[in-house]
Amino acid sequence: MPFTPILATLGYVLSADGGRVLLVHRNRRAGDPHFGKYNGLGGKLETGEDVVACMRREIREEADLECDELVLRGTVSWPGFGKQGEDWFGFIFRVDRWRGTPRTENAEGTMLSYDVQANVGGKIAQLGSRLIDGVAKKMADQFFANFAAAVSKSDAA
Repeated sequence: MPFTPILATLGYVLSADGGRVLLVHRNRRAGDPHFGKYNGLGGKLETGEDVVACMRREIREEADLECDELVLRGTVSWPGFGKQGEDWFGFIFRVDRWRGTPRTENAEGTMLSYDVQANVGGKIAQLGSRLIDGVAKKMADQFFANFAAAVSKSDAA
């Protein structure tokens, strides 16, 4: 049987300094199978749309933001994720630059900015800001990898 999943995008919008990520708390629709969970922004591809266009459209619709720079960070397969048990295949993006003022809520729930803190001190802090920026970026990348793994585990459970 061919694998014909629903194709979707999921994006994590970072603040300009990389210290915060925009999430939605899915608390609007009681019938939502993901009610109460926190997630990035995204949704299904429309006919004739590529994944980048979908990601840009979804963020525009859900948060009123225009994406200037986004990076594909990976993909994830969600077997049985749909309401009727459909398989989904997601393209995970990190949105590094954007324009606009984020909404405070949308049809799915309350938007919130999650603080990501990295404290660097001691000898590593003496090496300069370029190294610190590189370490902070690596920590952010690791956060997203861990977050994606945790989401996959909770959805599988």
